[in-house]
Amino acid sequence: MRTIKFAILILGIAFSVSAARGQGSTFTQVGNWSCVIPSGSQPGFTCPSVTFPTAFGGVPNIIVTGPIQPTNVTPNGFTPVAQQGNPPVNVGPFPVIVNLPISGTWTAVGPVLLNGTAQAKYLVLTVIYAPPGTNGGHSTSSVSYQAGSTTGTTTSASQSFQVANSISFTGSAKYFGPGGSTSVSFSFSQSDTDSQSLDIKKSTTSTIGQSGPGQDGINHDEDEVWLLLNPTVNLAFSSVPSAAWTFSDSMSPITSPIQYLHVGWLNGHETMPTGVAAALQQAGVSAQDYPNILARDPFATGAALDPTRFLLLNTTFPYEPPLNANDPVPTVTYNVSNSSTATVGSETVDTYKVGLSITASGGFLEFAKATLKDTASWQWTNKSSHTATSGTSESASVTIGGPAYGYTGNTVMEVYFDTMYKTFAFALDPIEQHQLSVQGALTSASGKRLAATEVTLIEHGVKHQTFTNASGEFMFLGHVNGPVTVQAAGYQPRTIPQADSTRHVALGQK
Repeated sequence: MRTIKFAILILGIAFSVSAARGQGSTFTQVGNWSCVIPSGSQPGFTCPSVTFPTAFGGVPNIIVTGPIQPTNVTPNGFTPVAQQGNPPVNVGPFPVIVNLPISGTWTAVGPVLLNGTAQAKYLVLTVIYAPPGTNGGHSTSSVSYQAGSTTGTTTSASQSFQVANSISFTGSAKYFGPGGSTSVSFSFSQSDTDSQSLDIKKSTTSTIGQSGPGQDGINHDEDEVWLLLNPTVNLAFSSVPSAAWTFSDSMSPITSPIQYLHVGWLNGHETMPTGVAAALQQAGVSAQDYPNILARDPFATGAALDPTRFLLLNTTFPYEPPLNANDPVPTVTYNVSNSSTATVGSETVDTYKVGLSITASGGFLEFAKATLKDTASWQWTNKSSHTATSGTSESASVTIGGPAYGYTGNTVMEVYFDTMYKTFAFALDPIEQHQLSVQGALTSASGKRLAATEVTLIEHGVKHQTFTNASGEFMFLGHVNGPVTVQAAGYQPRTIPQADSTRHVALGQK
């Protein structure tokens, strides 16, 4: 046993501490407190708080001497409350301020808190889905998560612990990265809705962009999985039992860089650049880890989509080739958002394991073996929560360019919102899979058909968006319970009664 002595002055309370540390699961700290009660104070005066020189691994038992009562006892300290007052003193007709000093000792006995560090192989930050492409490498499609977008996820490590009351980071927001092959950084802070989780978001000053591939259709080999390599985790264990974890302040873009990976690199369809392969090797990420990383993107693996994670937006785009061989590829630019998507209360979770190495010795390793489910692996749980309200502010700038002349594939482009990572995914479906509800055309006063123009259908207050194709035609798919109103900027709105079975609309300019 060793004795540590302290002499500290904090917030007006002076105390000295002799902390006797044992090798068991508890230890004792003792100190002297002092407080000055102002003249005229009543019993119950609150003295400045006492901070323990060393935090306990749980709430300790407190014994005090002197006229105070310890309140708000935490692993970090307590608040003394005076049990006596200090009546005002008058000298003749005039009051005199006389401060009353009181003092005593305190003894705290509680569980030991042991600290150490661990390094996980990686953490998935987000998944960016590729937009459609155009044969010949002339794609004009792109998706951009610009300033204001907070693509990212909510993550927890509670599944790594055997104890139920594990907690996560507390404090102000901090940053990951950038490093690696990107200049994008992410911030993290404790979740507002879950004390065991962190909200990880792309910094609002960064932009993540993705262009369409050089072939018609959608190629999910172009999807990107964004990783934080080798995040260092600070761990704290006690005999309560309890566990706490947070990301280390010592992380830097050099030791823990952000690296995005194309799906095609991971599944072997494309050659991974030498620099990226070296970065993964440096982090200890090998080919055996690739299937686990790929599984975060169900579009890449062909897995069935979870409807509570992927919400189909009320927005479609025509993905049609030019009318003539020499015509330019038609494009539509739109700020796509999930704000019109009404969701029900639910939560989507995605748990995956990564390799873990622990740096510590002695008692901490024994606590780690008793507290962690596996000292060689770490479990991240990424999740998303939905509320019963409509929409959020998540959005992205999307440009959908059509396929090359001669394309004969599917022509209906649907958009999904990935609630796990707050990004947008694209899918091509045949028209035959959908019920045609409303179709029509936009024609100018001179008789010209207007292409790439937004058209809105409003059904019971819910908005559905689509765009006209190169022929100025539009269509809304899916079952519609009329009456509905169809409108476009500069055109007279048209309302279609429910009894109308044709649902053909020709909008005329105002």
